[in-house]
Amino acid sequence: MVGPHEFEFAAGGRILGVEAILALVEPFEIHGTRYYRIAYARKDDPDRMFEGRVAAESIYPGAKPGDRVDIEVLLGVIDAVKKREA
Repeated sequence: MVGPHEFEFAAGGRILGVEAILALVEPFEIHGTRYYRIAYARKDDPDRMFEGRVAAESIYPGAKPGDRVDIEVLLGVIDAVKKREA
């Protein structure tokens, strides 16, 4: 797996709406603050798995493997994970 730094960045270092499918959503805590480790395949590169970490407030409630999502990345760090509408 590779991290989100493998993205090509747009002006300002941000990519909006990279479509992906979640393969893993694993919660963890650091000093009482919740985060999620996620693994996902991008729509434009479905045979390659990417991984990253995201703060709990930056991912929608009930995220689970198989969900279609948009992932926003800022300076190589996942900034938001949003569920795509069906």
